[in-house]
Amino acid sequence: MARRQNSSSAERSRFTKDCIVQSLLNLMDEQPFATISIQEIVDTAGVSRMAYYRNFSSKEDILRYHIFIVSQEFIAKWEVSKPKNFQEYLVLLFDFLLEEKEFGLKLVNSGLFDLGKEAFDKGILADANDTKGFYNRCFLSGGLFNMYKFWLENGCKETPRQLSEFFAKKVHLFSE
Repeated sequence: MARRQNSSSAERSRFTKDCIVQSLLNLMDEQPFATISIQEIVDTAGVSRMAYYRNFSSKEDILRYHIFIVSQEFIAKWEVSKPKNFQEYLVLLFDFLLEEKEFGLKLVNSGLFDLGKEAFDKGILADANDTKGFYNRCFLSGGLFNMYKFWLENGCKETPRQLSEFFAKKVHLFSE
């Protein structure tokens, strides 16, 4: 019985977090991030301030949580599709990022795109085995991240396949 209660508690916590995230994202459509108050977030979400502070310590934490959830969704897609090579991985990545274009633009427009970079780096650098591997992954992460930002800022005119081909060619020039 205790396990069922814990599961129910976890589901309620996830639901509360999701309501808070959606509230903040909706408010970001209406006004600048800096002007959004915690009270507006909880009122729009229909939760108490206590529920907010039980789950988050800042508005940026809400976005970090959402970035984590989005990252988990990408990982799930990646595990299902199992790209055969690096270029297929890049197509999958840019396809996914195109699906998340609205959120990416919210981060860019609010000056908080570096929150995405934190998550990007964490995911890419996590399993670097040695110094050389770490530097290689830093190079990849920075290149991918900056390419994504430029792509967003310029209206995502290129297809994910075009971006993946461009990036793969550039990375090939630097490979040993």
